[in-house]
Amino acid sequence: MEPADAIYTRRSVRSYVSEPLGSEDLDKIERWIRGAERLTDDPFEYDYLGPEQIKTVLKWRAPHYIAIYSGRDMMSAVNVGFVFQQVDLRMQADGIGSCWLGMAKPESPLQHGGMEWGVSMSFGKPAEYPEVDKGADRKPLSRISDTEDPRLEPARLAPSAVNSQTWYFKKNGDAYDLYYKPKILKIPGITYWNYNDLGICLAHLYMAYPDTFSFSRGVSEDKKYVGTVRFRSRKDPVPSAGTGPIIF
Repeated sequence: MEPADAIYTRRSVRSYVSEPLGSEDLDKIERWIRGAERLTDDPFEYDYLGPEQIKTVLKWRAPHYIAIYSGRDMMSAVNVGFVFQQVDLRMQADGIGSCWLGMAKPESPLQHGGMEWGVSMSFGKPAEYPEVDKGADRKPLSRISDTEDPRLEPARLAPSAVNSQTWYFKKNGDAYDLYYKPKILKIPGITYWNYNDLGICLAHLYMAYPDTFSFSRGVSEDKKYVGTVRFRSRKDPVPSAGTGPIIF
């Protein structure tokens, strides 16, 4: 399976074989993180942790966790979601189960140069897969965009914290402006996770259209403005992979 195919078949795995992955798989995941495209220059750090190093109210455990640290502002969290959703899709395509977790905090969080823990991801060999989610409980295109453009379907299928899908696209000429559309949820940490979700949504568009996707930050007085997505012509120049943020 190709990573882009996992957009349509991915599942949040919550049941794992207790045996850790081998060094070959762990090295592969590290390469995927380091090779992932960045949406912005905002820094982040991450630690690999075992189940004994995670504090959670969840009844299940995974053999591996990634604890991710960043700034608390919107674009720092958006960048984290963008980077690690690329990794999530690559793991799923490779048969490695994974799941985004806001309720799985390191027992001893580090500061990493002033950055704070924001979100985690579990991963490992799945003990069982849930049913493939082909769009159940996802909003229709008409509720995430003012134009029902089928190119936005990968964004519609993106996972989000408590399935809130707090993104909205507005047509702007040949582009789409993305806005944060929060829901009022009294859950500690939900704002940061919803910012992550915006990046996860953008990662789905990038992975579905790697040759034409571009993202830029325009000037807007609307504090809920995230950025502008374009689907470039294939005749336009494409930057080399791994050279920095996907901003034009």
